[in-house]
Amino acid sequence: MSEGQFNDHIVMVTGATTGISRVIALAFVQQGARIIIGEVDVRDEDRVVTITAAGGYACFVETDVSQAT
Repeated sequence: MSEGQFNDHIVMVTGATTGISRVIALAFVQQGARIIIGEVDVRDEDRVVTITAAGGYACFVETDVSQAT
């Protein structure tokens, strides 16, 4: 990816508070994206700090992809 490739883009990453999804979210941040973290466990909301500490913007949305709406 070229630097800033995702400037002015919003990316939703599910499960972005841990594991490979967290690494993916941070990679998008490094490319200028704003991140929406979709996570089923609201106790993980404070992990948005990981993204903001990396210089990015992130918000948390309680999300359960196993349930259809």
